[in-house]
Amino acid sequence: MYDLFSLCNDDIARMSDHATVETMTVAQKAICRAQAIQVHAIARLGRIRGHTRWVADEVALELSVSRQAATSLVDVAETLTTRLPRLLAAMENGEIDLRTASKVCDVTATLSDEQAREVDEKISGRLTGKDSEKVRRIARDAVCAIDPDGYAQRARRRRKDRRVELVHADEGMASL
Repeated sequence: MYDLFSLCNDDIARMSDHATVETMTVAQKAICRAQAIQVHAIARLGRIRGHTRWVADEVALELSVSRQAATSLVDVAETLTTRLPRLLAAMENGEIDLRTASKVCDVTATLSDEQAREVDEKISGRLTGKDSEKVRRIARDAVCAIDPDGYAQRARRRRKDRRVELVHADEGMASL
């Protein structure tokens, strides 16, 4: 195997199909691990700065992302480090990326810390190799099993808020 961080385009261009797939897989695991490190660093910054709204501004500036994206990163980092430690461990092991972990954070956002940890335990070891939407379904099913009454109540409320809108735009365009 190649040293991932010393590869250049010419090295990849000379690889066999097997080596290319292996390199792609190793790179994905490295990305997951790097994202876990970033999550820990963002959560630590939040603790150092006292979890103020300025943390997202600092993250946005340093990572060159929008304030909205930075706010989401700060929220996910806090959730992973406090409520979903097994999911974060999966990231550290290179099994789950940040996008996939974010799906679980979204699904568990309405739960108490204790319930979120139960979901974390219930889905642990079941997410490797699954795409982010499948992971969302697995997490949603776990939420439903752990908090069936709350899940049903939230589902009723969301059904009540459903709607379709036609929004007119410039030059004869519209969005549905």
